[in-house]
Amino acid sequence: MPTPESTPTTAAAVVRLQDASEPAKERPQKPSAASAVPLAPSAAPRKQWRPAGQDHARFKYLEGFLYRPSLHYSNIPGVNLRFSQENDPLRVSSKFLAVACEGAGGQIAVIRRDAPGRVPSRLPTIVHGSGVVSIEFDPFDPNVVATAGVDGKLQMWRIPDAPMSEDTVFELAEYICITADRIHQVRFHPCAPRVVAVLVSDADEQAVYVYHGLMLHFIVGKTSDGIHSFAWSPDGERIALTTRKSRQLRIYNPRTQDLLAAGPSMDSIRPCRIAWVSNSRICLSGFASGSQRQISLHDAQNL
Repeated sequence: MPTPESTPTTAAAVVRLQDASEPAKERPQKPSAASAVPLAPSAAPRKQWRPAGQDHARFKYLEGFLYRPSLHYSNIPGVNLRFSQENDPLRVSSKFLAVACEGAGGQIAVIRRDAPGRVPSRLPTIVHGSGVVSIEFDPFDPNVVATAGVDGKLQMWRIPDAPMSEDTVFELAEYICITADRIHQVRFHPCAPRVVAVLVSDADEQAVYVYHGLMLHFIVGKTSDGIHSFAWSPDGERIALTTRKSRQLRIYNPRTQDLLAAGPSMDSIRPCRIAWVSNSRICLSGFASGSQRQISLHDAQNL
């Protein structure tokens, strides 16, 4: 017989009966990763796309073919490493190489293309007479090379096919005295012989002078904004140039001197190089606003 201490009271017994009759309450559980509801498309994190070419080079994994060392030209003496940034200190024709060298009088060393290997320490040299700023071979005559100097003279030299030495005297084929303060670039016409375009500066303006022989025919793109560089189109019907202050790419008709198209070029005022890839594409090489090197491709019909 139970004792009074072990017998529950009536109220306590009723509470226990009610607890037993109610179903057990389950604690809320956190949803697992497998049963989680997917986020709405609008709430999903978006990937930030960046323009190609700003953070990495798209062509960093391309590899070029390097010719055998026996086909290289090594030990070229006295190369002018302070040559104008708007031009190339090395120009090549189907027969010869012309290299700007250091020294008084504007010296251009001539190397035969059929004699690769170690270059002699003393080379046949063209002496322009003043500092040379531009070198260009005639596309219709691989033996003719043009040199432009700071003295405003454009001289065309004929290179002989006979073996040359350091005492070789080069014949002056043609001489043009440019009526301007200074010459910056020389470009031969790609389709017409004896037609050459010269980028000059006169007072506070720059322009492209087009010569046929010794006669000045056209003045193209005259501007006070300054011109970095220019180039003929492959068909010879247009001239494209880049300006310094306005930072524009402009295309002209050299016969009528009309401006055909204009658009933005590089963001920086530093030197910018230009080249036609085809009759409808123009490639620019220069610098972005943050002094980063940049290459851009432009549609000549939609600048």
